[in-house]
Amino acid sequence: FGESDEYQKLYRPLFETMLAARQQLSEDEICSVLCISPEELKMRLRKLRSYVFEMNQGDDVVLQLFHKSFLEWLSSESAGIYRVSMANGNRLFRDYIFRLMEEGAEFTPYLVRFSLDHFSMEEWDDIEEIDKSSVLDRMLKGAGTYGFLDLEKKYLKVYDDELGRDFCYYMHLLEYYKKTSGVQLKIAVDEALEYIKEHGGDEQQSFDLVSQAAYAYFYAGQEEKSYDLILAEREKHSDDFWTKGINDANYWHVVALTAHDLDNNLEVVKAAGNDVKDYKKQKRYYDLFCSMVNLFDGYMALGDVQRADEIAEDVMTRIEDRYYIHADDIVKICYANLLQTEGRIMESLDYYESGLKIASQIHDWDYLYGSIWRELAVARFGDRSCFAALEKYRKRAEENSYRYLMSLADCFTILSAYLLGDIEKLGDDKIYSRLKEYAFPGHLLQAYCCRVLAGKEKLDPEYLLSLTEKCEGVKGEPTVVRSVLDKYEKDLREAQKYELTEWCNNYVSSILSYREAFEENLVQGLPEEPMLTASACGSCQSVCCYDGVYLTKEEEKLITDFVKQNREHFSFLKEPFVVDGDWPGMRSKRKTEMVERDDYDESFPCHFTKTRCVFELSDGQCSLQRLATDLQLHPWRIKPAACWRFPIRDPKDGSIEPPVTNKDKDPDYVDENYPGYVSFLPCVKSDEEGISWIRKYRNEIEYMRYLEKKGK
Repeated sequence: FGESDEYQKLYRPLFETMLAARQQLSEDEICSVLCISPEELKMRLRKLRSYVFEMNQGDDVVLQLFHKSFLEWLSSESAGIYRVSMANGNRLFRDYIFRLMEEGAEFTPYLVRFSLDHFSMEEWDDIEEIDKSSVLDRMLKGAGTYGFLDLEKKYLKVYDDELGRDFCYYMHLLEYYKKTSGVQLKIAVDEALEYIKEHGGDEQQSFDLVSQAAYAYFYAGQEEKSYDLILAEREKHSDDFWTKGINDANYWHVVALTAHDLDNNLEVVKAAGNDVKDYKKQKRYYDLFCSMVNLFDGYMALGDVQRADEIAEDVMTRIEDRYYIHADDIVKICYANLLQTEGRIMESLDYYESGLKIASQIHDWDYLYGSIWRELAVARFGDRSCFAALEKYRKRAEENSYRYLMSLADCFTILSAYLLGDIEKLGDDKIYSRLKEYAFPGHLLQAYCCRVLAGKEKLDPEYLLSLTEKCEGVKGEPTVVRSVLDKYEKDLREAQKYELTEWCNNYVSSILSYREAFEENLVQGLPEEPMLTASACGSCQSVCCYDGVYLTKEEEKLITDFVKQNREHFSFLKEPFVVDGDWPGMRSKRKTEMVERDDYDESFPCHFTKTRCVFELSDGQCSLQRLATDLQLHPWRIKPAACWRFPIRDPKDGSIEPPVTNKDKDPDYVDENYPGYVSFLPCVKSDEEGISWIRKYRNEIEYMRYLEKKGK
């Protein structure tokens, strides 16, 4: 270590920091604790290369001792002048904590987890209450930002026990319940507002807590209260007050949220636009990302999907550089909503998967919101399981008094029924009555239009216009309004037709244009023919699955791991479910096992063995796809590519070829005993009066294009 003075100055603090650390620290964090530059740390490490090495851990580089016995020796008496002290290490961390507080900087994830561990009971008792409050305040903020729900709950109790219930406590209590319980949130917000009445507080404290209460009312399903509460604040304070810090940004942030639920989307764009400018200036990146989400969501509802795309792609890029877990979940969920609105269904399902995985762990409201939207995408995908899922999420929202989400689930149930042609579900008066009771104009407008189009409701032009007057665009499936106009144009008076046409031109036309362009680009270069029967997958005894499917090594591992992780859902599955195959010419020799079947009829090809893939369910569904969908993965995440692509063959050089039909030469022809495979399947039966293959297999084509774009 060189001379004693050099050791004491340069190396001892480094070892004491590593000794006191509750987990391995990144090089950046060690530099921050010791107040040194990365270059200085590198210089010190060069001399310690026999004892300390650098190791990659995720995106960070952490320091690791070659053996922990070395640190044990350093902290023992036998180390002599080189002995290090845990107490000194904890002091270095405490100095770091107070330094960040002075600078007004955020706590790192490490400090959020372990700050209290660097105080002894006596040291903690000795610090001023204002410093205790400041430490706990930053730990609570960090726990919320990084998604540490368990720590938020723990620190709220510590705060209550140590300092009691004050302005700071209620700010964090409302923040916690926004993510965990609508019922408790209602109780907490009333308690917080009562506290303001009794204790007053300075102007800044009062505004901060009132704006947080308005924010909480939004999540608790009391949008009108939220709107009234925050708007009243504008008149209470002077112009100077609104120029201080981020007061103006916080005001507009609440306005944007409440306007979102009421489909006052011009107000959303105005408010969120102000937020984005202010948060950029203040370099408050977490708030910036959330406000950018509100902004592109508002543009999406207004029908300006091109502008929404630009902002969404910007925030998606920014969040890669500065990661905040809560911002990440809502960014991905709302981006998926935008993709779905644009008609990019298969891509949206990919983003729902990643966004909901995060939200399920950190934010109940966001999770339910994203889950409800995802089921509308599942309906567009053609899966009727959306109805049971939407009812499940509606009940969960009801348990938490999330009124907006209850309404959203009912609205999307009716939209899903419209998309899937479920006339019975469209006529469910109970669901429609609930929507009238909730009275969210955008939801009611879309549900009413669906019922009119299905003949379940008589068109009342004045009532329809009264709904459109309340909505500056809608979120879900705004094109149903245009469909009503197109279908009943002759039944409208000129003034009515003009008003409805104007509304559709403002909020629907650009969405339709985007979708049309997207669909044209999707099938560019693909021929319209062959024309095929309009049969649905699964309605044909699943003939294509009779021999199982050949797998790549990656697919075999993926399926095997998936089954192991979810064994309770595969109780019907016997080992081995992947076996050796003997089909001539196959590159892979591993395939899914087959089981005998006795439910075939005379249409079943006589040269096919009377078997089915072991993963096929009794109703003909693929259990891999079924469970993936139910677990909120992309429906085709686990399903072998040869299955979800079928009957489209493996694309060569990125090109997509039309499927072989029963009129073509069968590429799987072997001899008279096995005259072919694909040409004997009902899904590729040629029909001049049928539909184009590019329409029938539109989802498959989109997913192939999407994976090609991702480089998979």
